[in-house]
Order: sequence, then C-alpha cells, then structure tokens
Amino acid sequence: MYACKVTCRTTVFIKYDEDTPTLQSTKAFFKQQLKKRYRLVSVRKIYDHKHWKNDFGEVAATIEVDVLVKHDPYVEYTSDYELRACRIVREHFFTGGTATQALYSKLYQPLRTRTFN
Repeated sequence: MYACKVTCRTTVFIKYDEDTPTLQSTKAFFKQQLKKRYRLVSVRKIYDHKHWKNDFGEVAATIEVDVLVKHDPYVEYTSDYELRACRIVREHFFTGGTATQALYSKLYQPLRTRTFN
C-alpha cells in the first residue's frame, strides 16, 4: 500500500561512449536510457540536456519523476515521505552527488494499491 506520491527533480548523469555529443543526440540518448518503467518511479519530464561530456565522459539532464512511497504507520509528516522519495530517486538513478528536490506531494487516503506498471 502506498501512502504518498511525490514529484522530485534531480540531475542525472549517464556514461556517453560516442565521440562528441550534440544536443539532438543527447536528447535521444536520454529518452532511450530512461524509457524503462519502474514499479515505484515514473519519469515525467526530461529537460535541460547538457550536450557536452564532463571529466568522466558523462552527459547530464534534469529529470522530474513521480515516486510512490510505501505507507509507514510511524510516519506523521508529509516531509518524511518526501525525504524517502528523494532517497528512492537516488537509488534508481545515478545523480552524482547533485541535490534531489521534492517539488510537491499528494497523500492518498485511502491508500493506493496500484503501482505505475
């Protein structure tokens, strides 16, 4: 059972093996890499693509994702669910130490039973 859906924003880094990325190739690359569906995480938006490599050969983009957070009877505040959602985002995507921000959240009452798949 899921108690909350949180929308988070973060910057994701993915290894880019081709020579020199262009903006169009970077957009296509991220769309292909992030199309995988997860049960608890759904990518809503990919934007702010960086079409140059960093020192580690990675390209970056900012993503907004919806995260389902499981119900915990000991959690009293919405901010605790938001914190858990940000941790889930860091577990699913390589954020490279960048900040993960909870934009907004929606509490479910009654609890949600379905996942995103």
